[in-house]
Amino acid sequence: GEVFRHVGLPDTPQNTHDYLETYLELLPEELASGRPGQVLPGVLELLETIHRRKDLAQGLLTGNLRRGAELKLTHFNVWHYFEFGAFADDSPRRNDLGPHALRRARERHAVDFDPAHTFILGDTPHDIECGKVIGAQTIAVATGRYSDILVEAEESNGQLSVRIRTKGNQFVGQVSVAGVPEPPSRGQLVNATGLKLGAAFYPEDLATAEANLKRVLAGNG
Repeated sequence: GEVFRHVGLPDTPQNTHDYLETYLELLPEELASGRPGQVLPGVLELLETIHRRKDLAQGLLTGNLRRGAELKLTHFNVWHYFEFGAFADDSPRRNDLGPHALRRARERHAVDFDPAHTFILGDTPHDIECGKVIGAQTIAVATGRYSDILVEAEESNGQLSVRIRTKGNQFVGQVSVAGVPEPPSRGQLVNATGLKLGAAFYPEDLATAEANLKRVLAGNG
């Protein structure tokens, strides 16, 4: 609904269908030619370790469409690690996905999975909340928009109250140079900062960028 409001289109089932189909059609091209991504250090080793263990089952719970998730994870060669999952196709509400994941795990392995022995890893408050809803163990990782996630859960009169506090990450949005005569060119100076569009930003990056700029300027007199 928010997307359609932004572009001034009505939120109808047909528009939603067309939007999602177009997204899936364009996604492979975007993955191939868009901003490069990477599998974070240690992730492949963790996936492989869990994959090899016979006493663990590894699934994917995500707010992505199943086909979109498959395209993204196949691009990074990790889709095959996930034997089952729950997706936005099942429900647009993240908190509905836990029961779907547990059901598919049972169908796949012919075993009832106790939520108390189920672990949900995620890097957004939505991931953690959907785990708490089904009584799963949750592990918050600071690899996305958030540098820290604090979860407080309290049970009272049979009701579970979950409070999530977050600290957001900062990302590089725009890097520009003005007021410096050439040479060096503006492009050279922007590249010298080492600040990449869309990359996570940390305060110490400024000192590095400044030192790099001074080095390039000194090299050009």
